[in-house]
Amino acid sequence: GAIWFVDWVEESSAGIAKLDGTQWETFAQGDGPSSNTYRKVLQDEEGLLWFGSFLSDKGVDLYDGENWFNFSKLDGLLDNDIVDICQGNFGTLWFGISGPTAGGISNLDGTTFTNYDSSDGLVADSVLSLLRTKDATLWIGTSEGISNFVGNFFINYTVDDGLVANDVYDIHEDAFGNIWFATYMEDVGVSRFDNGTTTFTTVSMSDGLVNNRVRVIEGDSANNIWFGTNGGVSKLEGDHWINYTETDGLLDNH
Repeated sequence: GAIWFVDWVEESSAGIAKLDGTQWETFAQGDGPSSNTYRKVLQDEEGLLWFGSFLSDKGVDLYDGENWFNFSKLDGLLDNDIVDICQGNFGTLWFGISGPTAGGISNLDGTTFTNYDSSDGLVADSVLSLLRTKDATLWIGTSEGISNFVGNFFINYTVDDGLVANDVYDIHEDAFGNIWFATYMEDVGVSRFDNGTTTFTTVSMSDGLVNNRVRVIEGDSANNIWFGTNGGVSKLEGDHWINYTETDGLLDNH
C-alpha cells in the first residue's frame, strides 16, 4: 500500500505527501487539508487516515480516500495542536494534545469528543505521546510523568515511582508486554515497565544503549526493539545490543 509522510516545519508548501509505488502525490492547504504543518498521521481500523496538525491551530483532518474533513475545538476537541494519535477501543480514537491554551487527551467516539486533563486525574496537561496496549489500556506520556488510563481512572507514575525521568517522548510495548518509555531531556536513558510486577528498570548507555537521550522506540517483525537517540540508533536483539552511528553509514546521529 501507499506510504504517507507529514511535515511539521512551518511555512511548508505542502504538508502531506503520498508515495504509491514510485508515484508521489502531495496535498497542500486549500486542496483539502486544513493545514500545511502536521506532526502525526494514523490509519485507523477502518482504513481512514487521520492527520494531526501542529503549530497551525487547525485540529485534526480526516481523509477517506476521496474527501477531507476537519475537526477542531469548535467540534469539541480539547485544543488544536495534536502531538499524537492512537486507536482506542471499540472504534474510538485518542488524540494527545499540547495546545497553546489547553493540553490533555481527547477521545473521539463517532462525532462526540470526551476530554480529559489534569483536573480529571491525568498526571499533567503537557502530553507528548500515546500508546494503546494489547490489554486495551491507554498510556499517556507527558513532560511531568506518565499516566495509565484504566477503565475510568488514571494511575500515575513519576520519578518518585522509579521512572528514570518525567519527560516521556515515546512509548512502546514489546512482544512480552513490557512497556518502554523514551526520555530525552535529562540524559538518563529509558525505562522498562514490567506489567506483572509494576516495577521500572532503567536502561542506559551502561547497558549498551548508544546514547541516553532517546526520542523514539519502535519494534520490528522479528521482535527486535529500535531506539532513535541523540547519538545514533540502537537495536536490541534479545539481550544483545547493536549500535549504529555516522561511522557505520548512518546519515546523521540525531
